[in-house]
Amino acid sequence: MEPEKTLKRKILSNRLTPLVLMPLNLAFFFYVIPPDVASEYSVSLALVGSVSTLILSFWIAIMVVPKALDKAPVAVGLLCISTLFVFGYFFILKGVDFSSDEFAKYGQYAEAVVVDKTQVYGRRGKTIQDMDVSFNDAYGTAWQAEITLSEREYEQFQQGQHIMIHYSAKHPKIARVAYEKMRSY
Repeated sequence: MEPEKTLKRKILSNRLTPLVLMPLNLAFFFYVIPPDVASEYSVSLALVGSVSTLILSFWIAIMVVPKALDKAPVAVGLLCISTLFVFGYFFILKGVDFSSDEFAKYGQYAEAVVVDKTQVYGRRGKTIQDMDVSFNDAYGTAWQAEITLSEREYEQFQQGQHIMIHYSAKHPKIARVAYEKMRSY
């Protein structure tokens, strides 16, 4: 047998491998990925991280606690599947907390123009809506940001419409509609 296949087999069959990879996985997603990147790509990164955590959870169950898996496969399976949702929840919460902190510390208001609107249809009638806006910051630098919307909000805005937004001066791609300013706008 080739030496690299033997090494690969030893690594994959070692009981400690998934136990070492799980904390590395969590550390990567919660500490290595910069908060502004995590906020901007929260859904995509949450999906990737959740799936990798799910795979590692099942790997741990198979390698480390096989007797528990034999005795209560449904309970162990549900416990492993729950890691998918727990990881996703906390990762998205990390992005939301970062955005809220950015608005509190570095929040600025600007007039923006709706450049594009996107609506993605999913299963069971669920949709995801967002719009791209362009604006100039306080220094005159042009930026574009993507703002996630509810279905009702999506219908309110049209391409080319001028709106007020609240954005982070430190990370201008983090933005939201400034409804409190739009009332007087």
